[in-house]
Amino acid sequence: MTSSRKGKLYGIGVGPGDPELLTLKAARLIGKVPVIFTPEAKRGGGSHALKVVERLLDPSQEVVLLHFPMAREKEILEAAWSEAVEKIGEVLQTGRDAAFLTIGDTLLYSTFGYILDGMRKRFHDLVWEIVPGVTSVTAVAAAAGLPLARTSERVLILPATYRPEEVRDALERFETVVLMKVSRVFDHVLPLLKELGLLSGAVLVSRCGTPEERIFRDLDQVDPASIDYLSTLIVTKSQ
Repeated sequence: MTSSRKGKLYGIGVGPGDPELLTLKAARLIGKVPVIFTPEAKRGGGSHALKVVERLLDPSQEVVLLHFPMAREKEILEAAWSEAVEKIGEVLQTGRDAAFLTIGDTLLYSTFGYILDGMRKRFHDLVWEIVPGVTSVTAVAAAAGLPLARTSERVLILPATYRPEEVRDALERFETVVLMKVSRVFDHVLPLLKELGLLSGAVLVSRCGTPEERIFRDLDQVDPASIDYLSTLIVTKSQ
């Protein structure tokens, strides 16, 4: 029998990878919500977000991996979002609360933004709460000891979908530029930094907040083929 009470959906940011960067609120909720949804990019590949919080979970909690393929085709992505919305909705309709975990912050270049939109359209009586998390941008800056902005300086964040031709314009116009998941365009970015005289203000951080974290301050020593997918480059003129 379906309960008359509908469950509540929590969108929870778990930070960049260090379990100690979880907020107190996130840790409290993750330890008590009966159903945990977490994304995985490759079927059977596991969830980065789940690894961050696994020490908080109880055997009685149900963990559901949601597959979101690494694709750019809109129809493929929309199909994955729609399937996730239905699975989450099935749980909420039974009266159980559920949490959707996301690396970094919940609404900054996060899949959860699409899930929340879909849930609101599909379930008009949806009850939800969002718990923000430490962003990869601020975590990378902290790891590198690099201020993102001072006084009136401007910061531009470019996501993984940026086109190489956009990088020059960004570097010329803004005091600080953050290139997320930079591995796919590093071959283009490195000579551009040299041309613009910005190499000394560039720091690359891979796997921030994890035991595999690496910080590169001399980009000439970086092998482009070995750059991890979860790598962020910060370039600042404020030196």
